[in-house]
Amino acid sequence: MKDQVDLLEATLASGEQTWNERTQAREHRTGVRVDLDEQLRLESCSSEAIHLIDRVGSHGHVIAMRDGTVVVASERLSGWLGANLADVHEELAAMIATPAVDDDTHRLSILGEDCCFSIHRSTLVGEGVSDDELLVIEFEIVEGTADVSVVEISRAIHELSEVRGASESMEVAARVLRRITGYDRVLGYTFFEDGHGQVVADEHPEDMEGYLNLHFPASDIPAQARRLYLRKLSRMIVDTEDPGDALLQAGEGKLDLSLSELRLASSHHLQFMRNMGQRATLSLSLTYQGQLYGMITCAHRSPRRLPIAARRQLEVLARVIAEHVASERRVERMARRLETRTKMARILAPLYGDDPLEGILEQAKASIRSLIPCDAVFLRYEGEIYTLGSLPVLAEIEAALDVLGTDRIMTDSVTRDYPEVSKHLPGYEGLLVVPLVNDGDCLVFCRVAAAREVVWLGDQTASNRPTPLSPRSSFASWRESFQSQSVPWGEVAEDAYAFGDSVSLALRAREQARLAELAYEDPLTELPNRRFLEEHLDRLLHRRSSHSSCESIAVIYIDVNDFKMTNDRFGHEVGDAVLMAVGERLTDVTRDGDIAVRLAGDEFVVICHDVSDEKARTIVERLDRTLSEPVVTPTQTVSLSASVGMTIGREGDSAADVLSRADRAMYERKRVQKEQRHSE
Repeated sequence: MKDQVDLLEATLASGEQTWNERTQAREHRTGVRVDLDEQLRLESCSSEAIHLIDRVGSHGHVIAMRDGTVVVASERLSGWLGANLADVHEELAAMIATPAVDDDTHRLSILGEDCCFSIHRSTLVGEGVSDDELLVIEFEIVEGTADVSVVEISRAIHELSEVRGASESMEVAARVLRRITGYDRVLGYTFFEDGHGQVVADEHPEDMEGYLNLHFPASDIPAQARRLYLRKLSRMIVDTEDPGDALLQAGEGKLDLSLSELRLASSHHLQFMRNMGQRATLSLSLTYQGQLYGMITCAHRSPRRLPIAARRQLEVLARVIAEHVASERRVERMARRLETRTKMARILAPLYGDDPLEGILEQAKASIRSLIPCDAVFLRYEGEIYTLGSLPVLAEIEAALDVLGTDRIMTDSVTRDYPEVSKHLPGYEGLLVVPLVNDGDCLVFCRVAAAREVVWLGDQTASNRPTPLSPRSSFASWRESFQSQSVPWGEVAEDAYAFGDSVSLALRAREQARLAELAYEDPLTELPNRRFLEEHLDRLLHRRSSHSSCESIAVIYIDVNDFKMTNDRFGHEVGDAVLMAVGERLTDVTRDGDIAVRLAGDEFVVICHDVSDEKARTIVERLDRTLSEPVVTPTQTVSLSASVGMTIGREGDSAADVLSRADRAMYERKRVQKEQRHSE
């Protein structure tokens, strides 16, 4: 064991930084510590081939056949090995030749015992072993099994349909499964993103200790076990003291028992069960859209087993439970999102006006801190800092940002992750940095340190294990305290990022309104004018050149065809109406955040933010279509067409460079259009 631990420690040490980063990310999301010993257990578990354990429960028999010949057999059927099935059991050979034998209810006598049997296909695993499929038949001795009532399962489904809420649904599921199966205890688990889990339902007799809401590490149900639970929806362990029967075979390789009903559990897992006081278990998978999000485990203090037909019925019930719980989770998430969006709308509405920003934020501070639960917030926008809550002096905030930068940052322990920042923000351990629209602008949410606890299913330290890789000796609840940390941000972080995006849009709109007030607006179309275009475009291009991560920019140049003829023929009043209509159409078909500008006369420009070449061409096509529709004025209907050219801003470009390229692209488009008209 020591050699294995030493090897795993050396393996982890070789990638220590990666492991530290991965561990830190998990802790940020969940607030649950993942220490080196737990990582060792995860590494060890992931290398254990639990699907290749070559022993099966002694309450049945297993054979595997290739072309009718038995190539694998459990110990008590060793006499069948190498024989043709028809020679050793003619009745069974005839039965499996019948296509209808697929519902696990067929029975026959094996070695003088009444058995039911199930069939699946598998392969032998090993170097140089043929990967052709084998027909696997598993026989389960009927005597000694308990049964379940179909009426009870129907009643359980009805009870579940009456329940609302994911948590309540799991509680009802545990209660009805204990009633149906007769097991002593039924536990409902859910898994978190980092792999660890929590008991969310616990039905047990009064003389058993309760486990409700206790957390357990990912190594209790490791990754490869979860993969098997995805493939096989139920798993029964009849007796932890059962030594089982060995699988015998004539050739090399091991039989893949991933889909086996009788596969014996690993010695580690059996010891785990004994330590929990469990003699038998029946586990049911909770899956949704191909993901295992939880489990239900029925546990008994003495040997217990259900027949395969009953287990199939319980798998159906488990699917109903899984779908119902997943549906309730979706409803809860949608309700939460709706509430979040409503709060955001109330906060953001004043930002689109022209009231002073400081006053708007002061009025909204309670709403912002309700939306993103925190103790303080500050906003840096256009070089100014606005604070909400009790924060250090501005110079200290500036110093903290100089260290942190303004990329996305999330931590619940500044002392641990950014010790050089902690002196500037004393008392605050949680930080969430949300970048905004302009380089250097950001929202920062702060949380004070909060002593808190996570209650575990058993002491997680080495004192509760004979070795680092052993199962826990005791599963009594154990409290782990966290100091110098804030409450983890969790899913609130996504709300904060979404809020930042919305604030960016509002601030951009506010900026555009402010620029218009400073005579950057064309009086006829009410679009920004040439002066705005040159200054704004230069600023955008400069920021893109200075910061490679900044968004790409497309510039679209539009010229209204034959506009002089429209003026000459219908007069300037109609011509003005045409230009106003063009401005409205440009605004209508461009995206939120894009900017339409009247450059001069009949020339317009559209600036598109954060756009690929392909997306920009899609916008050009929309402009072509909308600018080909006639303009209806009070006195005339005027045919309309335009030539549109587009270019993408390059590194080092000035506004003049980009406009010149777009202008050339527009004239090239005009030339092609003219040639097409002549050819027609």
